[in-house]
Amino acid sequence: MVDFKTTGEMQLTGKSFPENTAEFYEPLIEWVKKLGKSAPPRINMTVRLDYFNTSSSKLVLLLFKHLEDIHLEGKSKIKIIWLYNRNDEDQFDSGIDYQSIIEVPFELVEY
Repeated sequence: MVDFKTTGEMQLTGKSFPENTAEFYEPLIEWVKKLGKSAPPRINMTVRLDYFNTSSSKLVLLLFKHLEDIHLEGKSKIKIIWLYNRNDEDQFDSGIDYQSIIEVPFELVEY
């Protein structure tokens, strides 16, 4: 499920393994770019991906990088909340990887 609001509340949840990953993620990336032009004071992105393939992983990172641009330009205070299943080490490790790459407040939350 994708739920991106102009108020800055954004959610990406479920499983991500579309046949054409770029086609799926490109509108989301473009939406974030546009949001950066008239950014609300705060943007919170909550991500709970129960499964995602390698190509999705790369595009999620690109999405995060565009949020990072907004954050580093000082347009909005950004926070990414990465929800992970305590029984899924891969979910946790992915969150740690993203957290180490992105210069945005990044919170790992176990469920």
